[in-house]
Amino acid sequence: MQGTTINDNTSTQNFQFKDTGVSLTIAPQINSGGLVTMEVNQELIDVGPIDEATDQRSFFERAIQSKVAIQSGETIVLGGLISETVNNSSGGIPVFYRIPVVGALFGGVNNDTDRTELLVLITPRIIRDNQEAKQVTKELKQRMQQVIPFVDFTVQPDLDERATIKLE
Repeated sequence: MQGTTINDNTSTQNFQFKDTGVSLTIAPQINSGGLVTMEVNQELIDVGPIDEATDQRSFFERAIQSKVAIQSGETIVLGGLISETVNNSSGGIPVFYRIPVVGALFGGVNNDTDRTELLVLITPRIIRDNQEAKQVTKELKQRMQQVIPFVDFTVQPDLDERATIKLE
């Protein structure tokens, strides 16, 4: 986001950075019977079009707060952040495709609808000792190796030094 401030005939540009993407926050509590109660906050922030009135980008924010309880090792599925985008465009040979009646011979109309739904699968595991921690880590690495072939590496995320993926 940016803005301009004008004071005493001087112009100053102000910029504000905003995080976008998916944010997932989980606060677990464990009882003596192995039941894991979690407060789950899901947030999705997308960049929208430029607002013509302010010449600034708009942002679409969607969020869900849930409280769930599940036994250690069981999986729960959370969903609900649904997005549907409709894109209508037309094109063709310049000037000719805009002629009434015969314009369709020189161009076309494209109507696309994209629908996405964010599903979150959570499997809490209570780890009681180092041996169990090693076993869970090994299982997680094996699962990640199965997912890697499906990851689209043509889009590279902007990772900082805290967010790296290393599988051995």
